[in-house]
Amino acid sequence: MYRLRIPLSRHGNISCSSSRNSRCFSVSKTIGFKLNEVLKTNRTNISDRIKANDAFEIEKRRQISLVKIVNKIQVKVPLKTGDVKTLLMNKYLSTPFHCAMHVNKLLMNDCGVAVVNGAPWDMHRPLVEDATVEFVRFQDASPTEANKAFWRSCSHILGNLLDTAFNQELFITLNGSPNLPIESGCFGYHVDFSWGEWKPTESELQTLSREALLLTAKGWKFEPLSVSPEVAKEMFPHSRPRWDAIEALSGVTAAGVERVTVYRCGTYVDVVPGPLLPDTSLISRFDVTAVHGSPDGTHTVQGVALPTGFDTHYTTWKVVCDNSKLQTERIETST
Repeated sequence: MYRLRIPLSRHGNISCSSSRNSRCFSVSKTIGFKLNEVLKTNRTNISDRIKANDAFEIEKRRQISLVKIVNKIQVKVPLKTGDVKTLLMNKYLSTPFHCAMHVNKLLMNDCGVAVVNGAPWDMHRPLVEDATVEFVRFQDASPTEANKAFWRSCSHILGNLLDTAFNQELFITLNGSPNLPIESGCFGYHVDFSWGEWKPTESELQTLSREALLLTAKGWKFEPLSVSPEVAKEMFPHSRPRWDAIEALSGVTAAGVERVTVYRCGTYVDVVPGPLLPDTSLISRFDVTAVHGSPDGTHTVQGVALPTGFDTHYTTWKVVCDNSKLQTERIETST
């Protein structure tokens, strides 16, 4: 059968040519190799990525420019000793991450997610009022919220990986992350391949896993940005799945304004449920383990990962990876 070579591109460097990377894997050519209609308009994953990243940066700078006067807020941080540390922080500018810097360096480096006034909160999301801020680490007795943030963040990385892994002549439609519970043993991402069905070899999955590890090693932040649904749609003008996610995840704030959160990691912007981890350095092992097709043509790419600081024996990890390869029951894109 005819084999089509697909060089892997480097993540985060959206100006580089994927052909410069010598490492590659192949995909079987289907009969009458299908080109996505979108390619006829010169649209590529790189062009979509640049558009979303530019729009994110413009909106981020616009929002910062709106803070003309810096008002102080009082933040209370309960400590493990039972004491409460009180901090004066900057409204709309300071984040739980900044609070952690004033409390304990370990919190700054190890915390997976914050809980602000009882609600899960991104470590890099600005605080908007007086608050009680708690921090959840993976080592805590009840790390549930950190585990959820970890799972969602890994799905975001999987989308980031698939967005840049293939030669740009092959368009990948990103359909969002499925709502897979932690008990399923894997995280995932829904995609459509322009060439049709793809059943990767074990070697190809290992190549994707190595690229994912290179991405997590960069220590990039997961940056949340709260925007109007209209602004979010401008970031993804040609992506119907992203528009559906925007409409599903939009909510009305206490001020009566409809907002949705978009997340950026490196130059990759996506619409996913939050909160996410503060950055990719909290992810150590990362394996892409399976790709499953469905009757409607959508593929679910599945993977499994471990937080930094948690080690496991090779044989144990192999069992975990083998379990994560099982095809999960189809669950709609998470909302």
